[in-house]
Amino acid sequence: MAARCRPACSTKLVGKPVEKGRRERSCRPFLVADPPGIGPSDGRFPAQGNLDGRSNRYAALDVSLPLPCTPLTLSGALGIEDGAFGDRKRDWSLGLSGEIAGFALGASYVDTARADAGRLGRAGLALFAGRSF
Repeated sequence: MAARCRPACSTKLVGKPVEKGRRERSCRPFLVADPPGIGPSDGRFPAQGNLDGRSNRYAALDVSLPLPCTPLTLSGALGIEDGAFGDRKRDWSLGLSGEIAGFALGASYVDTARADAGRLGRAGLALFAGRSF
């Protein structure tokens, strides 16, 4: 759903019709936009041979905030993973995405608290582009 836009400030004529009207400026502090989204996610892998008999669980909290009067959405996530793929590994991301000319485009900064993972544990920028038809 696209954001509904209204001007933040408007000028209107006030006073009786007989009197010379004066202009009054009124401002609203926020523009109308779609509501923010927040939700948990949970992923589990049962213990199995290709995981050396270990299980894995990943839990996260995702948040999205549509920016008023733009096709853009600000998003963030905070997650923790425990098991075969990471022992109490924490990660987070902050991103901006939107639909422009029929294309879904976005960028996210992704980082982890896992410093001992070498190159795979470093912060990075993830870009994406897609089109549905």
